[in-house]
Amino acid sequence: MNRRGFSLVELILAIFILGIGMISVAALFPAGIVQQQYAEDEVYGPIVAKHAMSLLRSRLAQDDFGSFEEFTPVGSATIVRDPVPLTRSTARTGPATISGDWTWKRPGMCVADNPATSMVDEAGMYDVFSLLLTAQRVGAHPTNGNKLRVPAGATSYGRQLSDLPNGVGYATSSTDALFGIPYNRAKYDLLRDVRSPNFAWTFGAKPASGMPPRVGDPANAGNALNEAGIFVTQRERYWPQPLDGVGKVDAPRYLWDCMFRRLNGKVQVALFVYRLSKLNGSPNAAGTPYVAVPLDATADPDFGAALSGRPPIPAWVSSRAGGPANLRRSAGVGSGNVWGAGGLDAKTAAGGTTIDPGRFGPGLDDTGIPGTGPVTTVDDSSKLGLGYSDQWQTTSQWLVDFYGNVHRVASGRATAADGPVLLAKPVPLQPFSEALFDADNSDAAAAGGILAIPGSGGDAPQGIQDLWFVPRWDAAGNEFIPVYATVEEL
Repeated sequence: MNRRGFSLVELILAIFILGIGMISVAALFPAGIVQQQYAEDEVYGPIVAKHAMSLLRSRLAQDDFGSFEEFTPVGSATIVRDPVPLTRSTARTGPATISGDWTWKRPGMCVADNPATSMVDEAGMYDVFSLLLTAQRVGAHPTNGNKLRVPAGATSYGRQLSDLPNGVGYATSSTDALFGIPYNRAKYDLLRDVRSPNFAWTFGAKPASGMPPRVGDPANAGNALNEAGIFVTQRERYWPQPLDGVGKVDAPRYLWDCMFRRLNGKVQVALFVYRLSKLNGSPNAAGTPYVAVPLDATADPDFGAALSGRPPIPAWVSSRAGGPANLRRSAGVGSGNVWGAGGLDAKTAAGGTTIDPGRFGPGLDDTGIPGTGPVTTVDDSSKLGLGYSDQWQTTSQWLVDFYGNVHRVASGRATAADGPVLLAKPVPLQPFSEALFDADNSDAAAAGGILAIPGSGGDAPQGIQDLWFVPRWDAAGNEFIPVYATVEEL
């Protein structure tokens, strides 16, 4: 029987055809891995946020927070108001918000460890009410035992970051100094003196053996809880959370950061969840922890006095003259109003506030952000790259604005030659409300007082002037992937 086999040519052709098929299949694996990671992000983002809220609620309560007005020095003719990031023009005499409220504030942050303390690691640690910064700038907060003790003028904790690095409430003394988020003075500072002992009883004379301290006793006149000492370490913001003190801690899979605001007397929390993509510009190395680092001019050319001394994450961009004024229309284009409700049709070419309701709806351009169209007039292509302050424009970015709205960038851009930036949902119209930072009633009356964006008063005609987000990289070369953002009541 004649049993003819395959020829060499036939075998080579078969291998070639099989190879083409295998290459096609293999090309699907990287895309599948990326899609699997995004799917995991969609699942884990809300889980990490709930974990973060549980931790914050275990350490913080509504009555821990106070108001800026509480830090008005006694006898002062000027009432202390929320100074950041809202600024007042000379024509306005009202508060930035209703009395007692304040807009988004990031918790104070330590950026260096003090090995002399019993705390595990202060580097990257939240000091929610900026207690340590107050101790450095104002005076001592001595305590007993192994608790915190920072001598007057000490710098042993390194640089302290706060959304109020220069403090407010000063008069002829530092009694009413406030360097961060306002705390409840009725709860923590009964003597209205930030220099009083913190979390410690001191005695002019010891009470009788076995007797507890007697509140109101003249010997205890200096005893008061002054400023809430509430801390959240960098490692506690890892997820999964590692065990402290067991050798080196690997770089985390997910991280979270937050900020607070007081709206209508209630404290809200904005949470940002993100994934660490690269550590210091390299793939994550085992045993190498991540620590937040301060922002500097190397990372952000717009860095200046308005950003100096402030926490780095979440990043803050603003179009306000009193803020960093780094919320850009596009790379290389000057600052100013960037976007508001109504998408690309929200503004006329002359910068007016006309909206055409016929252009709203599914499939229309009401999700587009004005001023983010492609830049074609720049000859040098290197100038088209998006800088640190423009990273809010990248695809899949999560944004929180000063109204408390959460936005998702559905279609972003990598350079200023791309665009426009499209959101997953249109920017919502806001009802007029002084609690939403519309402090000028005359504008509202002139516009009919119907809608706050655009054209109804105060900050409203300016659109959204402040955004907070997770940057795609930081000053140390760490690279991040934003995963989720939410706003909840504490």
